[in-house]
Amino acid sequence: MEGTWRRVARYTPETPTSPYTIRYEGASAEHAVLAGALRVPAALPFTEDVLAERRSVRGFRMRSIRTIGVIVSALVLLATVAGVALAAKPGPGTSFGSARVFFPNPVAYLQDQTLTDRRDADYPALQPAYVVVTLTNLDGSGYLRGDWANVRSSTGPLAYSPDNVFAYDRSDDRFEQVMAYYWVTEAQKYIQSLGFGTTLRPVNMEPQNVRINQWGADNSYSWDKHDVLRFGKGGVDDAEDAEVILHEYGHAIQDAQMTPFGGFGISAEAGAIGEGFGDYWAVTVADAVESGQVSPFVRALAGVLYDAFSGILKYL
Repeated sequence: MEGTWRRVARYTPETPTSPYTIRYEGASAEHAVLAGALRVPAALPFTEDVLAERRSVRGFRMRSIRTIGVIVSALVLLATVAGVALAAKPGPGTSFGSARVFFPNPVAYLQDQTLTDRRDADYPALQPAYVVVTLTNLDGSGYLRGDWANVRSSTGPLAYSPDNVFAYDRSDDRFEQVMAYYWVTEAQKYIQSLGFGTTLRPVNMEPQNVRINQWGADNSYSWDKHDVLRFGKGGVDDAEDAEVILHEYGHAIQDAQMTPFGGFGISAEAGAIGEGFGDYWAVTVADAVESGQVSPFVRALAGVLYDAFSGILKYL
């Protein structure tokens, strides 16, 4: 009794790598076992010289099956698929990136109080105010999400970059998203540089959620109920100003130290302390980031203020 190797799919010039299904039919049990051991997956691409011939009961052989060629073809196919998958994956998978930001805002940076909004226009006088900075602690998704800041929503599309380069100007609403991510992240890194989270208890040491331009009024606020910073878009969009971002983060810092979380500033005295601390925090962090260092005096002062603030909380 003879068995037959049969090629089901035919080669055509239009599909030079058409997959083949090679099936052994009409064989004895002995041949069926051997055929099962030699069966080649149908998904692999083969060339025209993959042929199957009739062979006798005493034995059979397949002509021109190039085992090494099949293996190489499989590896090339897998490598191609893997390469496409990696290319399609959002983000470069790195925690670093670059961006353009204000440092902290054009009026302060250029010492020019004649600058105005002009309906979000990016006019020539503002160009010297842009600073290229390094973004850190990104989660590698290609979006502005990371260890210490998470831009959740905006009036427009969320900023996305496959190579973590966020080079927007103020006429693009995504610029404010970059500002919020950068300055909130730098604020938390500054807190940790003072010893909080290591020698001292952590302070708001979590990804801070941020919403951009979703508040129509000329105001911004820290919402303790939802643990989110929300920035308005009346006048100059608030998130274009790092000092506004840092001020609101100052409120989040105080809410994070309450037990249970939130509720700081209910009384008039607490509210006054909160607003004053927010302004202090904005100036302090902006100055520290610009100078790139923290003085020993500030480190010592931070410990004293932390102890004093912890005592004040008992009476608010």
